[in-house]
Amino acid sequence: MAARSDAVAEELYRLAPGDFTAERDARALDARRAGERQLAKEIKALRRPSTSAWMTNWLARECSIELGQLLELGDALRAAQHRLEGEELRRLSRRRQEALVALSARARAAALALAVPVSEDAVRDLHDTLNAAAADPEAAAAVLSGRLTTALHHSGFGLPGTGDQSGDPSPSPAQATKTVTSPPAQPDFLPDHPGSRHRLAEASAEQERSDEREAARSALRQAESEAADVRLRLEQAGERVARAQHRHDTVAASISELEAQLEVLRREEGATALELDDAQQARETLREVCTVAEDRLAECRHALEGHPERRPTA
Repeated sequence: MAARSDAVAEELYRLAPGDFTAERDARALDARRAGERQLAKEIKALRRPSTSAWMTNWLARECSIELGQLLELGDALRAAQHRLEGEELRRLSRRRQEALVALSARARAAALALAVPVSEDAVRDLHDTLNAAAADPEAAAAVLSGRLTTALHHSGFGLPGTGDQSGDPSPSPAQATKTVTSPPAQPDFLPDHPGSRHRLAEASAEQERSDEREAARSALRQAESEAADVRLRLEQAGERVARAQHRHDTVAASISELEAQLEVLRREEGATALELDDAQQARETLREVCTVAEDRLAECRHALEGHPERRPTA
């Protein structure tokens, strides 16, 4: 039963969103009429995908290699962020953005070809879904299933493994201060003891290093936020370029097609002109022949009238 339900779901999620509900209900009704109530129930429970989810499902089926490359870039970004490799982060971020824009353009072209209306909200949801898949393995698995019904959103800051989740065992500023100000029980940690002064100096240096690390993390988060904003604007500009390019290509293709049709019609016009000329000449010739024939007919009738028929006498 599960295999049959999966097969029906696979077919339904290939449909455009506008065709989904009617076809799903028809399949459920067929199953119910065939006495397969459980199958009908499972089919009826399938949810209609949103436009962004439909585009994501289309990418999972038709652009699986490119989508897989985007998800691999997400893995590489998480690793680079964990290691705080700034240059590698910038390089991978550029590649991920390029991959995302390319996938978005292909999904929108597919929607246009199938007359599926795509709003700006749907495009943003598509980007959120792809970003979530690049950031989270569970979201990636959902995307690759090809059966999303709604957009996915990553709730964390940046990608997993950044910020306070970096695994850095260094103490926070508050923890380091506590280490410095809490007096140890050992006698050699008395304030005037040389060993105490040495350990306090080490703690102070560690505090400074911790503060510097925290400041670096804060700067990194700010830079990531600014870079994300710039990438979003760049992506939107790229999408506008893609839309304009698509419209231009469509119009150019239509012009080429019309020009080809015009050339064919012009050749046909020349051929029909010759055909018309031949037909007119043939008509004139036949008209002359007809005139001669009518004249001959008139002569024959006249001759016949000059020789009346004689009837034999009784």
